[in-house]
Order: sequence, then structure tokens, then C-alpha cells
Amino acid sequence: MEKAKVIYEHSRTPLHALGLSSEGKKSLRLSLSHGGDTAGLFDFDGANLVTKSKVGIVVVGGVCVQVLPKLLDGDTDGQSHLLQNLSYMLLKTESDAAFTELYPCVSSSNLDFMDVMVFHFASQLRQALKRKVVLRFVEREENLSRVTGKINFTKDLRHNLVDRSKIYCEFDELSAANIIMQTLKHVAVQMLPFASRQETSSMLNACISNMPTIDAKRFSNQSILNVSLGNQNAVYRGCWKLALLFLLGDSPDMVTGGRNSVSLVFDMNVLFENFIAYILDNNRDRLGIKSVRTQVYTSIYDHAISISDPEVKFRTKQSGRLDLFIVMKNDTRLILDTKYKRVKTSQSQIEKLSVNDLYQMFSYSHFHKVDGEVLSTVLVYPEDTVGFEVKLLNSEKNINWHAVSVNLHESFVNAEIRLIERFSSIFSNITGSK
Repeated sequence: MEKAKVIYEHSRTPLHALGLSSEGKKSLRLSLSHGGDTAGLFDFDGANLVTKSKVGIVVVGGVCVQVLPKLLDGDTDGQSHLLQNLSYMLLKTESDAAFTELYPCVSSSNLDFMDVMVFHFASQLRQALKRKVVLRFVEREENLSRVTGKINFTKDLRHNLVDRSKIYCEFDELSAANIIMQTLKHVAVQMLPFASRQETSSMLNACISNMPTIDAKRFSNQSILNVSLGNQNAVYRGCWKLALLFLLGDSPDMVTGGRNSVSLVFDMNVLFENFIAYILDNNRDRLGIKSVRTQVYTSIYDHAISISDPEVKFRTKQSGRLDLFIVMKNDTRLILDTKYKRVKTSQSQIEKLSVNDLYQMFSYSHFHKVDGEVLSTVLVYPEDTVGFEVKLLNSEKNINWHAVSVNLHESFVNAEIRLIERFSSIFSNITGSK
């Protein structure tokens, strides 16, 4: 297996550096011009391939390309460790938002990211099978009766006009003739070779064993596209969406003879925000948190103020979205915003933060008041070297700002523990608790 080419998000890479053939370049340009699955991932800038904020595994022109986070640029030793952490973040969040940017491709590579997505499919299918309701299915025709004309079941049952024992449901969730269940079992069987971890293969085998009466069958693409999931099988919508990607996904690689597969590509900004929300929500009691709200939209505001330490002048006029709005158990409210970006290299802690970030902290804290009280704000960064913590306090200006980082290069078992400890210290400072 040829080693995957490595490029980074928000970068420009010459096409010749990827080893793309002329046919591969043509295929990629055609996919982008037609708004294919790579349209949200790549752009062209002359002879360069321009990546955006998406990260993951794709194939362009027959060449397997690994798009890594920009924080890894130049760090070859830490690549495998950070990829393990990315998988950890994906498995912990299990968030639809983090899995909405899935781009299919053709690949012969069996990569860790593939295992993560297969595990996500298997876990969703497993949970759906646990919640299934097996409806009564009558096999012997002599047990059935024919009723003609318009039937009002509510009225007829109330007046005993219909024999309840003769009423049956044609939909059987575990019937061998159910196209939905047959397709899901087919995908589960086909994904077994891509399960590189024992946990993933065990999950798939558990799903398969829970569908003993169902034949694993692949239907035509048009038949699968015509399937409509109603209320009877709504629990399968999550895994059905992934199953369609496995089966029907187009690829920027239009060369025939490839082996169909699917790659995982996602937005790092969304994933980082979801992971921080997971840490906070999963440790509410320890951190003294009552509730965590996400995706809180703001209104337009206009104000100007000057603060010192450092001396920065702000004029705010914008609208936006708060990443996380936190209510503590003592009813203190604060705003937490995630910043998936590289911080400045500086001896001074406060100079690590950009003026725009300080500007945003001021905007959030002063224009989301509760009963006239200015809210405290916390910024969370990923740190590519070592962790840091910044405090900016000014009682005269009603400023209580904090910034903290999580190191994506160390084991998340340790990084998560340290981040929780920092959150605990910051929240205690904000709430005034001992």
C-alpha cells in the first residue's frame, strides 16, 4: 500500500507535489466544477490545490491524500499521536454536527479514520436495534380476513365493528423482505474488513447477529434512493444516512477499476467546539455547572470602550453566535468560546491573544448582561506545544476574562484531566467559590 500524501488544512499545495496524473487533475477539476463532494473541501489557485477547514482522508486523481490539522504542520513525530486524539474526539462527541461533512472517495487504504466512521455506523445501528419494536407479522394466509370499503379504525373499534384479532400490520421490522433492514445488514457485513479495532468488529458482529432472519442484500442505487423512512423506522435514520454514503457516494477519482470505500472528512472548528462541550457537560457536578447551552445567537450591538493592561480600544458593531453559554449551580452565568487556531509565540501570556480575540471577549461580556451584570468570558484554544492560562481582570471596567488551552499533542487522558483542573480553577475564580 502506497503511503498517503500529507497536506494541511488552509494550505496551498502544488498539484505536481501530489503526483497527480493529467487524467487525475482533469477528474478533480471536473468534480469541483460540477459541485461534487470535493467542492467544500478543495479549491484551485492556478496550479495549486487549496484546502479549507476540512480534515481527513480523501483520494484525488488516484492518489490517497491525508489532510491534517494546521496545528500539525511540520511536526511529523506527533502525527500519529494527534490522529489518535482526533479519533478520540470523534468517538467521544458522537455528534451529528461533527459527522455532517462526510465525503466519499475511492481508496484501497484501511486507515484509522475509516475505523472511526465504521464504529459510528455500528454504534448507531446497535442502539437502533435495541429500541426496535417488533410488530406482529401473520404468515398464514388463512388467519387473515379481507375488509373492503372505507374504514374508520377509531370509530369501528369503539363500536366493535371490526374484529381486532383480524387486524394485522404489513410492516415487519425484522422481515426478510424489508429493504431497509436488508441494506443495513449488507453494509454491516461489507464494513467488517474495514474494522481495524476489535471493539469495532465486535460491534458490527453484534448488529449482524441481532438480525438473524434478514438476508444481507445489495439493491440497485435507484431502489435505495427511493426508500423513505417514516415514523415506524425513524430510529434508523442516523445509520441509514451513513449507509447511503458507504453505498452511493461519488468520488473525485473517476478512474475505473478503483475499490469503493468512504473517507471521513470533517470541520475541525466544529469538532473542537463539540469536544469542549462534551468535557463540560460530562463533568458538570465536578465543575459546579447546572447547564450548558450551545449555538446561542447574538443580536447586533454598537459600543466603544477603552481598557488598559493591555491598552486596547474597541468599537463593537456585529452579530454572531456564542459557542457555549454556561449556567453554574449558584446561577452565575458565563460565556465560553472555542478558538481552533494557533496562538502567538510570545513571552507575555496576554500577548499570546490577538486583538480580535480580546475584542470578541469584550463584546460577549458587555452585551450579554444578566440583570445588568457583565458576564465573564472564557476562551479555549488548542495548543501545539505546551498549555497556557491567561487572566485579564479589571474591576473598574467590569472585566473578568480568561483564556486556557488544551494540548492536542499529548494523550487526551492526561490533557483532559489537566483541562478539567484549569476549568475548575477558572470557574471558582469567576463564581467566587472556595
